[in-house]
Amino acid sequence: MDSGPGAGAPSRNDKGCPTPLSATLKTLIRSAWDDGAPLLLATSGPRGPAVAPKGSMIADDDARLAWWERSKKGVLENLSHDARVRITDADVMVRRV
Repeated sequence: MDSGPGAGAPSRNDKGCPTPLSATLKTLIRSAWDDGAPLLLATSGPRGPAVAPKGSMIADDDARLAWWERSKKGVLENLSHDARVRITDADVMVRRV
């Protein structure tokens, strides 16, 4: 987990309020961790998008995600400009069925 710019910043809805993480989303994040399937975190910033695997992602509370940052700071740089993120799974075994 990182303490750099944007780390631990809650996501915000269009009114600037933190968007709570649903119980379903928190369960999916936990399941990815338990199954060893990394999540992909996508961000956007002035130098373009950054997509990075986050095998260590957890739902820290109802409004914050936490992870061990190892993506050469591209994600953190983008989060300092725009705190919105997109999360998807990278479970290739599910996709093969």
